[in-house]
This record gives sequence, C-alpha cells and structure tokens, in this order.
Amino acid sequence: MEILGINENQIKGQEIPAEECGNVSLKILDLSAHPIGSQDDLIIKQIKKQFQIINGHESQIGDQGAVGIAKVLKGNDSLKVLNLSFNQIGNVGVIALARALEDNHILQILDLRRNQIGSQGLEAFRKALNGNISMKILGIDESQIKDQEIPVDESGNVSLEKILDLI
Repeated sequence: MEILGINENQIKGQEIPAEECGNVSLKILDLSAHPIGSQDDLIIKQIKKQFQIINGHESQIGDQGAVGIAKVLKGNDSLKVLNLSFNQIGNVGVIALARALEDNHILQILDLRRNQIGSQGLEAFRKALNGNISMKILGIDESQIKDQEIPVDESGNVSLEKILDLI
C-alpha cells in the first residue's frame, strides 16, 4: 500500500499510528476535505514523516496552519508535492511558506490555488524561489491576486520562470 486516504474524516490532531500502516512504505497521504483547521496539527505531524505527496486540499488550514506547516517544511527531506489549495491562506501564511522554500530544496510542486495571495505573498515567493532549482510548479491561480494578471496554463499552473519574470 502506498496511498493512505483519510479525506472527509473527523480525525483531529492525531498522528497516524505506525502499527496501522504495518511495514509498508506510504508515499501519498490524502487529507482533502478533512476539516483540519488552523488549530489542528495533523498535516504538520504527517509532514515530519516520509510522505512524498500530501493532499491538504480544502482543509480549512488558514494562515496559522500554513505557518506551522512552513516550520516543518524547512527541514523536510521527502515531501515533493504539497496541495494546500482552497484553504483561506493569506499573506501571512504564504510568506511563511515562501521563506520555508528558501531552505527546502526537495519540494517540487506547491498548489496554493484559491487562497488569498496578495502582492506581498508574490514578492516573498519571487525572493524565495530565485535560487531554488527544485520547485517546478507553483499553483496560484484564482488566488485573489489584485495587482496583476498572472498567466496560467490549461491546468491552472504558472511556470516559475513566468512568475519570476512578472514580479
């Protein structure tokens, strides 16, 4: 088993017990539509593990949750894909995530679509990603960006080259 899906469940603040996973190597954790909220640290606990993909789509994380995730993301050496779309993350959380990417050179895809990213958040990503060669996709479309029009492809992603040129 490589995928553990606990989406749309009511697990609050609990670590996934190793004995329930057996001796398998889990690579993907799906927490989508799981009401984690900003006070719950379930995603944060799981980022500390060896997951390669975590889907935290629509989990009500907010700025406070994003700041906690950013702290753990700095030292993570396995996570390649992190989906935090539809989570009411504003500039405070986005700036924390951007700063985490200055130290994290493993993460390749960060999906922040449908959050409240402003020009300060975009500037933080420009600075953070300038020397980061691992990041391939930063999903930020439909994120209430007011200052400029960001071109996206059919999948709703902006290439990092384009975003660095825009800012």
